[in-house]
Amino acid sequence: MKNISIIGTGVMGSSIANAYIKAGFHTTIWNRTQSKTKLLVDSGAKLAKTVEDLILAGDIIISALGTYENLLEILDSKKIDWKSKILVNVSSGTVKQARKFGEMANNKKIPYLDSSAMSGVKLVGHKDCLFLFSGDKNDFLKAKPSLEVLGIANYLGADFGLTPIYDTALFTLAWGSLIGFYHASALLQTENQDLEKFAVLATKHTKFITTLFKQHSIEIKNGKYNNDDGNIDIHLSAMEHVQTVSKESNLATDFPSFIINMLSKAQKIGFGDNGIASTVETIKGNYEK
Repeated sequence: MKNISIIGTGVMGSSIANAYIKAGFHTTIWNRTQSKTKLLVDSGAKLAKTVEDLILAGDIIISALGTYENLLEILDSKKIDWKSKILVNVSSGTVKQARKFGEMANNKKIPYLDSSAMSGVKLVGHKDCLFLFSGDKNDFLKAKPSLEVLGIANYLGADFGLTPIYDTALFTLAWGSLIGFYHASALLQTENQDLEKFAVLATKHTKFITTLFKQHSIEIKNGKYNNDDGNIDIHLSAMEHVQTVSKESNLATDFPSFIINMLSKAQKIGFGDNGIASTVETIKGNYEK
């Protein structure tokens, strides 16, 4: 499938188009505002006059519009034979929206894959860029060699709702990690420390943290929380220390206060001597041990 058509040439759409142009694919683009397509056309993309022309030109049609509604609005009145094509949508949305759109695609006999770009736009086209996909497995396998031009093509399953829930989960994980890094960086700046040096050290330390993911996922699944790496009581005391040091350094304490609140809840409902993964029980609203 060497013919790629891209609907929408915003930041993400342009990055996707550039990746395919550089890989030598026949790349066709369309955007409501045609002036935003000039750089891509100059780089080798073909500009379609209409959405119908764009779809007809492609084996894989990738939508990089903002929402499911934007794509539905464009496709709604189009009479296209999709038999030999695959529609891929990287719009952001909810689980409910993804399933509803997937049902619509199935009803219209449109081979459809829901997708999320998990590595921003700078890495698109790089081997480490992660894209998630859900939908019919045969459609995914057919498109996979072409989708791997974008980076890692990770298939989640047939349920269209899997892409947005994993997108949301990974986005949550990213921000949880980053806000910790930002608070740590601000703390080190109060002592005039080199943040680039810290970034190198933090990357090494992160390897230890990622080893906990598998162990803690099993504990959360089973509802049994080992305290090999310290219990709730110990970590609550340590986080209160972070809060104190932050105050003394004239920093905001929103981050440590948030963690203290979560750990305190876990302690109050009887998980004080359990491992820190038991904090998940407060997130799930289970207030009885």
